[in-house]
Order: sequence, then C-alpha cells, then structure tokens
Amino acid sequence: MTVEHLMLRPEHCDRLMRKSEMLEIAQISKSTLHAKLDPRSPYHDPSIPRPRYLERSRIPLWSKREVDEWLSKLFDHERAAGSV
Repeated sequence: MTVEHLMLRPEHCDRLMRKSEMLEIAQISKSTLHAKLDPRSPYHDPSIPRPRYLERSRIPLWSKREVDEWLSKLFDHERAAGSV
C-alpha cells in the first residue's frame, strides 16, 4: 500500500477521523477494513477511501467527507439494486 501524506490545503481541511471512528461509522471490523484496502485481497474495494498520514506520523486518518461520500454511494447503489 502506498502512503499518502496529507498536505494541509483548503480542500483537505475537513474533519479527520482515526481508525476507531472510521470503523464505527462504516460498521465494519478492522479485518474487513484491511481486506477492503488490500489490492491482493478477494474482498478489495477500490472505492473505499484511503487513509492519509500526517508528516512523521504512523496514525492512519480518514477524511470524514470522503467516508460519508463513500457510504452514500454504497447506499445509493444498494437502493438501486433493490437490496435495501
């Protein structure tokens, strides 16, 4: 996986979440999250937001806006398929 360092520019200045909050909002487990992020996994999801890292930090952070958009698209897709 590549590491993306977050540059503090206006387009990135929405709220950042730690992994625990990301998991709570998405209602998935840590192992599911890691499987969705891993391109070698059969459960890989290329649409899931990638974590960002602040300079000199190993703590993954997710953009609240990106996570909300991702979940919204998932729900819209499920509604269109008639599964919700």
